[in-house]
This record gives sequence, C-alpha cells and structure tokens, in this order.
Amino acid sequence: MVFEDSNNGMRAGLSAGCVCVMVPDLLPAEAEIEQKADHILGSLDQSIALL
Repeated sequence: MVFEDSNNGMRAGLSAGCVCVMVPDLLPAEAEIEQKADHILGSLDQSIALL
C-alpha cells in the first residue's frame, strides 16, 4: 500500500501495481489520478480506517 501526496508519486505507485492512496498536499489530484487512485483522503488521519 502506497500513501502519496503527489501526482508523480501516485503514478509510480500505480505503475508498480500497488494499492494507492492519495493524500493531496499543495496540489490537488489530477483527473487521471482521481480515476486510478484506490482512495483519495482529506488527511492522513483518515488512513487508519484503511489499515
């Protein structure tokens, strides 16, 4: 499971075949990432439910 805050990091995780969770920081998730991400969270606090 990959937790990422960047679009490029999400691309890397997706290319590796990982379950990918986006936690946007400075930039929002791009449309491509929104479609492919397994989860998009508002904060890392929400990640506990996924573990």
